[in-house]
Amino acid sequence: MEKSKDMVIVDSAIRLFLANGYEETTIRMISKDTGLHIGSIYYVYESKERLFCSLMEAFAGDILTKASRSVRQSGIGEDMAVLPPAYMIEACSRSRLLARLVSEAFRHGPVLDIVSSMAAEWARRNLPDERWTPAMVRFLYAGMSSLAGGLHDGDVTRGDALSVLLSYMPALTGILPDGTEPRILALMECADVGFMDTPAECIDSKFGDD
Repeated sequence: MEKSKDMVIVDSAIRLFLANGYEETTIRMISKDTGLHIGSIYYVYESKERLFCSLMEAFAGDILTKASRSVRQSGIGEDMAVLPPAYMIEACSRSRLLARLVSEAFRHGPVLDIVSSMAAEWARRNLPDERWTPAMVRFLYAGMSSLAGGLHDGDVTRGDALSVLLSYMPALTGILPDGTEPRILALMECADVGFMDTPAECIDSKFGDD
């Protein structure tokens, strides 16, 4: 089946963001790569920033949907607040390219604002006695940039990243229950994580190994 114009733009943008970084990638480059007129791209996405934010909004939405499913299946508890960022860690541990993209994206203020707002709303809907503030959620997800960067560079293991995450969480949730780490690890291991309908394990082969 022929790809929609939107998916052609998205695939090109991801490939170019990964190859050149967000700042160095231009709409003109995406136009040349796709063969689409610049005006056609701006008709779908009003700016490069909006395109980048849309990509990461889709990623966060996918992660939060999977976290909600896990909450329904496993039961609600304070430690389930760990799940969305833990699933992000899991996805990044399966793809170095995705880890690089997340690391750059979460240093970008507008992306961080969108993802933090989505995560705060998810917490409000899914967690008991939710007491997060937007600033606290933003602080947590800003830290994901460093963790994803470490996973990409090989300086941080998946287990290391989860340990760091768990050290952050009490500031948002209070003391986590005993057994949180093995419970979350077990959920991470069976997580069906993806990005833009592509399983994390396939992203390196789809967009090129770095």
